[in-house]
Amino acid sequence: MVKFIWHEAPIPNNLPITQVYGVLFTDDGRIMLRVDNSFHGLVGGTPEPGETYEETLHREVYEEVNCKILTVAKCASAS
Repeated sequence: MVKFIWHEAPIPNNLPITQVYGVLFTDDGRIMLRVDNSFHGLVGGTPEPGETYEETLHREVYEEVNCKILTVAKCASAS
């Protein structure tokens, strides 16, 4: 089982980010999940060299669920 932990503090500069995931909402407020072999999870993946975290999420959403992100809301701790 996967466990996600939310940290309120800013991301330390020396912490390598190896995965980027997002909570995606449809226009009517539903949350979009990726379903693969009965496993439900957030859409996301590994950043490619030179890619920002937001670019990673846009690419992964398109690759995994064939959708495009229209707007991005960042949490207070995102940079």
